[in-house]
Amino acid sequence: MSKVNVLLIAGQSNALGISHFAELPEEYQRSYDVDIYFHTNTENPNNGKWQRVRPGLGHREDRFGLELPAAHLLAARGEEWAIIKYASDGTALYNRWNKERSAEDYKALMDTLHTAVRDLQAAGKTPVFRGLLWQQGCSDAIKEYSAAEYEQNLRAFLENIRAETVADLPVAIGSVHEFSERMPHRATVIAAQQKVAATTPRAVFVPTTDIEEMFDGWHYTPACEWELGRRLTQAVLTL
Repeated sequence: MSKVNVLLIAGQSNALGISHFAELPEEYQRSYDVDIYFHTNTENPNNGKWQRVRPGLGHREDRFGLELPAAHLLAARGEEWAIIKYASDGTALYNRWNKERSAEDYKALMDTLHTAVRDLQAAGKTPVFRGLLWQQGCSDAIKEYSAAEYEQNLRAFLENIRAETVADLPVAIGSVHEFSERMPHRATVIAAQQKVAATTPRAVFVPTTDIEEMFDGWHYTPACEWELGRRLTQAVLTL
């Protein structure tokens, strides 16, 4: 069996992708020589199948997420790469991604991961897990109780992901927006993200202070979404 490098993408709406790809420079509006298995909680018709990374794999067919800038970097490395992405907008780590609570999105992530891995193996490929891009936390920063638990919940989530993949899976943790007034407890979540990254082997916190341009107080503009994906991918590849 041949080996294929695998990058995981997970989180809520800024991992999924709310930005319109038509506003990107034309050279970025193309497909890449990187395969992706994509699933989300939205009704994007591209859900649940293998395809090339291209514009249209975000919240809707006219949007893009972290996979597009990630593939832009990965395709230039001269290696075979695949991306497995599950993202769900408006969801909190406190419950939806928490294996010990409702866990809807944790279970959906596991279903997506296991289905994609089975497909790769059936095609004669052995997945080599090279990293996780985790962009999440906005929903937890709304309420004091979910923000207060974010550190312990993120630690547990990463332990569970590593148990399903590899024990030393590199992880890039993207910062919650630092300036959005819609998230009154954002400082607590950011501090938790920083602490988890600092005390977890092969994990890195990716700040976003200088790319905080949003169009609605929640979601990045296309240029900022692209830069976020680029930074997260570069960061995880250095671990």
